[in-house]
Amino acid sequence: MRVLAYVIALGFTALLALPAAADVPRPPPAKPEQSLVQQSNLTLPAAREVQGPRADYILVNKSERYLKLFSDGEEIAHFPIQLGKQPIGHKLYEGDNRTPEGVYYIDWRNPESHYFRSLRISYPNSEDRAQAEAAGLDPGGMIMIHGMPNNVDYRLEVQDQKDWTNGCIALSDGDMLAVWDMVDVGTAIEILP
Repeated sequence: MRVLAYVIALGFTALLALPAAADVPRPPPAKPEQSLVQQSNLTLPAAREVQGPRADYILVNKSERYLKLFSDGEEIAHFPIQLGKQPIGHKLYEGDNRTPEGVYYIDWRNPESHYFRSLRISYPNSEDRAQAEAAGLDPGGMIMIHGMPNNVDYRLEVQDQKDWTNGCIALSDGDMLAVWDMVDVGTAIEILP
């Protein structure tokens, strides 16, 4: 009986010596699942420090399939692009697969996009909304300048297609990284037919 009392006393003393629950080290939180791009070991351009000039104007020419960046009136970069599946004409409504035309601005930067980075274009403006509403349609939105899809299967499906987006402006990942580095929220963008 004495031994049992000794074991119980020793166990109780050991419990008192344990740290409070708040002091107990916890494992790090679980990491989110890897994207399909990470799982495939596909190499994407790494983030880098911003160097060089900042763009104050973006010009997109849909018929010639280019995006140019300008700073103080001087062209600082030029990139080939892909457009919406229906590249001719101004975007009128959600689902028409057209890329808008007109003057807008970049209103959001998304580093966590389903594509390799994205910059949102301020479409629809009040004129776009009014035109769509007059026709009883939704003007749509979320028109982006973005890189290639992060989903490996989708990337492989569209990598050799011309004009594969739902109305966005797509670049290669390397070109998107350069645009990302040079373009800030508030930068004007003009999209020509």
